[in-house]
Amino acid sequence: TVRLKESSSQLDEVVVVGYGTSTKRDLTGAVASINLEDANIAPNTNVLQAIQGRVPGINIGAVSAAGQAPSLSIRGQNSLSASNDPLLVVDGIIYPGSLNDFSAADIDKVDFLKDASAAAVYGSRAANGVVLITTKIGKGEAGKPNITFNTYGGVQEAGNLLDLMNGTQYTQKVIDWGQATGQSIDESNVADFLQDNEIDNFNNGREVDWYDQLLSTAAIQNYELGISGTTGKTNYYMSGTFTNQEGVRKGDDFQRTTVRVNLSNDITDWLTIGINSAYTHSDFSGQTVAFGNSVLSSPYATIFQVDNPDEYETFPQTDQLLANPFLPLLNDDVDKSDNLFAVFNVGLNLPIDGLTYKFNYSRNLLFDRESRFQSRDRAGLENNGIATKFNSLTDSWLINNILDYSTTINKVHRVGATMVYTRDFQEYEETEVESIGFDAKILGFNAVELGEVQTAASGANDQSNEGFMTRVNYAYDNKYLFTGTFRRDGFSGFAVNKKFANFFSASLGWVISEESFMSDLDWLSFLKLRLSYGENGNQGLGSYGSLAQVANSQYVFGDGSGTFSGQFVSTIANPNLEWETTRSTNLGVNFNLFKGRFSGDLDFYVSTTDNLIVNRSLSAYTGFTSTLTNLGEIQNKGVELYLNSVNIEKEDFIWETGFTFSLNRNEIVSLYGEDVDGDGIEDDDINEGWFIGESIDAIFDLQLDGVYQIGDTDIPNRYREGDFRIIDANEDGEISADDRVIVGNELPNYRFGITNSLKYKDFTLTAFINSVQGGNGWYMADNRALNPNTFFPGRANMVNIPYWTPDNPTNEFPRIDYRPRNQHLFLQDRSFVRLQDVTISYDFSNYSFVNNLKIEKLRVYASGKNLATWTNWTGYDPELGTTLSGTPIIRSYILGVEIGL
Repeated sequence: TVRLKESSSQLDEVVVVGYGTSTKRDLTGAVASINLEDANIAPNTNVLQAIQGRVPGINIGAVSAAGQAPSLSIRGQNSLSASNDPLLVVDGIIYPGSLNDFSAADIDKVDFLKDASAAAVYGSRAANGVVLITTKIGKGEAGKPNITFNTYGGVQEAGNLLDLMNGTQYTQKVIDWGQATGQSIDESNVADFLQDNEIDNFNNGREVDWYDQLLSTAAIQNYELGISGTTGKTNYYMSGTFTNQEGVRKGDDFQRTTVRVNLSNDITDWLTIGINSAYTHSDFSGQTVAFGNSVLSSPYATIFQVDNPDEYETFPQTDQLLANPFLPLLNDDVDKSDNLFAVFNVGLNLPIDGLTYKFNYSRNLLFDRESRFQSRDRAGLENNGIATKFNSLTDSWLINNILDYSTTINKVHRVGATMVYTRDFQEYEETEVESIGFDAKILGFNAVELGEVQTAASGANDQSNEGFMTRVNYAYDNKYLFTGTFRRDGFSGFAVNKKFANFFSASLGWVISEESFMSDLDWLSFLKLRLSYGENGNQGLGSYGSLAQVANSQYVFGDGSGTFSGQFVSTIANPNLEWETTRSTNLGVNFNLFKGRFSGDLDFYVSTTDNLIVNRSLSAYTGFTSTLTNLGEIQNKGVELYLNSVNIEKEDFIWETGFTFSLNRNEIVSLYGEDVDGDGIEDDDINEGWFIGESIDAIFDLQLDGVYQIGDTDIPNRYREGDFRIIDANEDGEISADDRVIVGNELPNYRFGITNSLKYKDFTLTAFINSVQGGNGWYMADNRALNPNTFFPGRANMVNIPYWTPDNPTNEFPRIDYRPRNQHLFLQDRSFVRLQDVTISYDFSNYSFVNNLKIEKLRVYASGKNLATWTNWTGYDPELGTTLSGTPIIRSYILGVEIGL
């Protein structure tokens, strides 16, 4: 089961803290350590899916496509324009790739460095938190290999779907639209208002369920083989995995193959060498059916040509608004990547007791290949074929030099020190070619030179980092703990005058339960108070963000002249562009009661980020639209709670519950420091939607107050019955953009998760509920499905909502042909509660017939993901915020078996 747990024994568990390890008992920063045992017996193609919702402060999104990587953030947003992505570290090496490159079966544990003190060892790249991945190594009895095989298979289906109009409702919509737009239409002549491809199907009662056509019950398969062990001096772990996931949208397929070899050998008692290597091949080839607005095709549309039923009708409704969504399946499409990653390690025990030196060198090569030939979809037909080929290579290396010292003085003073010098370099190159207009299409993208019009483009960039870090740890009598860190970082992407920056942190811990005055409290097993402060940087501006950049242009010099290529300066240089710096304070408590029966963590944090890297808008007379500069300040604060309770613990039965809760708020403290209007208050940036004293995620829009009804006497000029009533916020007697106010927030109000695990003898049941809540204007999003006129209702189908008509005077939805004089959002609360994971397993390992077969472990299991969602969101999924133009979440069911020899 994937979970956080802090029993008394686990307080001594080793935790990775960056360039070293600690124990949970000695941690002074906010660190969450996740054991991934059993993560591979659920339908998770990305390891983050196994963690989603289970760790407070770690915000992981849902997925709606095969092989899709979920979004990830730690403790909210700390920047306006720079990256908010956490830093990823794999086996001690900063990793430039994606967690999609790893199989959950190969990962031993995941550690999250959440506060600035814990993350400060990574300095300039740690403002958004750090994710530390530790892959598996050889364990067990010397000389005996452990062989494991795990496989599962199952089916997937789409989660919630929109309620689209069926044939009868569609016919009524045609009538309502006609009447609303002044046409003479009723049930007797509705066929006269249908399109050519619709009429025959309408007259014969034939309907198309577009969801049934575009979606399918798809298969998912996973195979994992691992061999690990130790010979005494050599530890080894070798594995191979294969994942085959068919998406619920037809044509949405994903395959991944991984191979991993981790080796470590004690050459002598003072020298250890090792290598952790991995290869990943990912294949996203094939185009999916066009989804999005395509589901609004008429239920009376014609999919296949009447005279040639094996060929798709290009425009199922005759109207060329919507092309046949199946046409992309006819295109040739290749989308593959190959990733090679290796870490070479050397460890030395130096002659001074407690002093060690470790050297790491890593190399990562990522090859991307994308090729497509569009001959049958809409764009391909209009251009007589389009061929594209794209190839890219990312090549990076990193070295770490780590000197570590630890000792204990007089049995009460534990002292540790770590010094690091690190350097890394990354270069990227890409080439793309496109060709349009093919008389001969048989060779497709393998003969781009046959196209009539050919274009080519290429690009390259590189960047490097250099860092120095010192960390000091001190513990007195296991009661008083201190950690201090200093790091100096340099990044090539920053301005010539600001290449380097310094980052500091300090943290304190007080293990109160070790005090003598607590010794009589038998029910208190462990209690620790933590306080930390730290500074971290954000360098997410790209390789050349501080430089003046050049772009290409085409120009014709007068009549009869040819077209010439030229270059122009497209961005302004900023020689003083510097690091964003996040300063964070964290107050935390760890407790363990009743000998591990009840435990938890509670953290309060507040952070301030200044020198924000802001892409500021410029006046047109400058010749530029925007520039990167350092301005402003934002604040981010929140609370996180984790609780674990062993509710029942008997010889044959254990019931355990885990609970997580997190709340996060942010606020823009300052922007440009300007007061152009002279009101004594710093100006907002309305164009960017940034407001002093408000959240980054604040929603600035018009306020709605119901719908104008027949008989209302206060309907403004150019409005009519069935229009939304808009509040005149500034009370100037007119409705305009000046009436916009803060009407809500995209940020969740709070999040919580509940995990229940029950074990009876060899039977185990685990269920996880995940929830994100809004309310009171929180967790809002624009939902275009609520607008009946969102996508040409006179020419296409629509979501079945009870729009306003004279016979249906609703106060919730406008009329079918509603076109607001002043554009506004259609906001809706995204709150939800989801039964996210349920896993049932039975362990046969203790049965005699299994032992007779020389099998050490035999377990069968069934698992389901995204089984039920309770929400008022009108759309595919509230967590993704998907509605029309989006895609549904994937619901999965699998059966599997795990064998160990």
